[in-house]
Amino acid sequence: MSSKSPYEILGIEKDATKIEIKKAYRKLALKYHPDKVINPNDKIENEIKFKEITTAYELLINDQYHENDAANSNDDDFFNFFNQSQFTHPQTTIDPPIPLPLTLKELYNGKNIKFQLNKDDLCSLCEGSGWKRRKNGDLYTPPIIDCTICSGHGFIEQIVDQGFFQYRQRIECKKCHGRGKYIARPTNGKNKCKNCNGVGICKQSSFITIEVVRGMEFGGKIIMSEQGDYVLEWKRHNDLIFEIVEKPLNDPQIKYCKLPTTHDLTMNITIPLCDALTGIQNLYLTKTFDDRFLYLTTPVGKVIKPGDVIKIVGEGWPYDHGTTFGDLYIKINIEFPPNNWMSEKNDIIKLQNVLPRDKTNTSASEKINDPLNSETIKTFDIVTSLPNGNTNPNPNNTYKNTQQNKDSQCCVQ
Repeated sequence: MSSKSPYEILGIEKDATKIEIKKAYRKLALKYHPDKVINPNDKIENEIKFKEITTAYELLINDQYHENDAANSNDDDFFNFFNQSQFTHPQTTIDPPIPLPLTLKELYNGKNIKFQLNKDDLCSLCEGSGWKRRKNGDLYTPPIIDCTICSGHGFIEQIVDQGFFQYRQRIECKKCHGRGKYIARPTNGKNKCKNCNGVGICKQSSFITIEVVRGMEFGGKIIMSEQGDYVLEWKRHNDLIFEIVEKPLNDPQIKYCKLPTTHDLTMNITIPLCDALTGIQNLYLTKTFDDRFLYLTTPVGKVIKPGDVIKIVGEGWPYDHGTTFGDLYIKINIEFPPNNWMSEKNDIIKLQNVLPRDKTNTSASEKINDPLNSETIKTFDIVTSLPNGNTNPNPNNTYKNTQQNKDSQCCVQ
């Protein structure tokens, strides 16, 4: 925006009415609108001027919104038409992402990948003109001609049918990118650059190093600025984009996986009932992504209940460029012995004497107040869930170790 006031930009007095403001804007818009420019060299200057007067108009109209001056509806239509008919020019195109297959293990550890790149590059012989050099070795300066598609206007018009009315819409010419002119290319083979055959672009092969930062995830993108194909219209290279896609990890010793949307890992283990009651000793868990082997030991007598989850801090997924790690969550499943695994009555009595029992529980005969009106149920089924998928929540299923002495802690060896 210019340092001038909106009134000075529109060339009106400070006490101008809404009608006068619109008339001034209409006059200047007709004069400076970019689509009205005949000489392409004036296009950029007129674009700047048009934006300046449009901004000034909007400021003054908003400030005088509550004035009683009635405005002609044609002026509003005129203002909206010029706003909608402008188009912007992109500064570069986008090359499609290149798939980069990686395993979880490679993402966990990070990796530098040497990649052979074949891309469009500026012809070093003609420097993009496509023309053969002069006999003395100097570059040939090609002529600049009017665009044959848009006849030098920089845009093409099309009719848009909205049912009850039609209007013309201006679309930027794709051949000259709105400039109205372009550099002529040689058509005679004798005039074409021998290196690029008159195209101005050559295929170049080179090796680049892709840095996969430790802790990246599938779907992540690695952007290498201006390492892609060269675009003659914008005199620069596109950005080179790699997208990480999943590659299967074929290592049966690695048994854990990543929890989605977290920095944590998870796995399931099954332990026998005896270990759940007496403690786990050197139970193999998994091979890690950095080739260590984890074993689990719990304190002697530490009881693990069905549904417990053991959390091991710092054994999860890396983040913050591999400086910090999430946690490992181990879901515990307990394997109970089969039915009738113990048939000797003496062995059963010994087990009942060893295992803790409810001391407040009285004998069956003491609890029966009315033997003639009592019934003992011996026929039943064991199921895994309630009807309609309902579950019976157990508030005691959360594993939490509150003891602070060293002997009571779970450890990974």
